[in-house]
Amino acid sequence: MKKIILSVFLSVLAFTTFFVNTEAALPTKVMWDNMELKEGQIGRVTMLKSGFSLFKYDEELGEFRPAKIVKKGAY
Repeated sequence: MKKIILSVFLSVLAFTTFFVNTEAALPTKVMWDNMELKEGQIGRVTMLKSGFSLFKYDEELGEFRPAKIVKKGAY
């Protein structure tokens, strides 16, 4: 009896592991308030003030450089 239960359990485990396509079950887009989340994005912000810079790290120089100036209500 134990062998039968074990063989059924292993058969079900093998079927779910090898034959079920998990990629098809995943959504292709993740939407957040009518905006698509891109890969690597962990959130969003709303700017409350204007006139400050966002910085990007420059690997060649080893320092942060201004990337863009932010306006109120952006992002």
